[in-house]
Amino acid sequence: MSMFMSENREKVREFERLFKENYSRLYQCAYYYLNDRETSEDVVSDAFEYVWKSYEQLKRVDRVAVLFQQVKHRSINNLRHFKIVEKYTLEIMGTDSEIENFSEHEDERLERVQKVINSLSPQTRKVLEGCYFSGKKYVEVGNELGISVNTVKKHIMKVLNLLREEFS
Repeated sequence: MSMFMSENREKVREFERLFKENYSRLYQCAYYYLNDRETSEDVVSDAFEYVWKSYEQLKRVDRVAVLFQQVKHRSINNLRHFKIVEKYTLEIMGTDSEIENFSEHEDERLERVQKVINSLSPQTRKVLEGCYFSGKKYVEVGNELGISVNTVKKHIMKVLNLLREEFS
């Protein structure tokens, strides 16, 4: 029993060393792709979680490479997800001329969208109005509100999730 505990403690020490020696480089790698502090931290944490869960199966020399591979893969997937969300938002919002030609069924959908918009926090509503009603770029809205582009993206993703819930 004490041999098992000794091996486990050694595993924890090795993992802590791996974390301390590689965290900042992995964070920089994620930040290069994502340009967002919080999302980059999440990606790196997820990569370390993956390595910890697979620790016994991974060879000692492969662990750092696996960490970098995981960070790159997760960062790219995060960007792809955002692009899909952005495309979906544009499809949902439509143009003003399309809104004028809605049928009664479409009017009901518009009312449901308005209900979601009315439930938003003031900050999220300002982001949505700036990006989709005023046609401003995320950078412009972020600068106007004193928030990062990625925070603007998070507000937009929040709106999309609420709309998805409303229409599912």
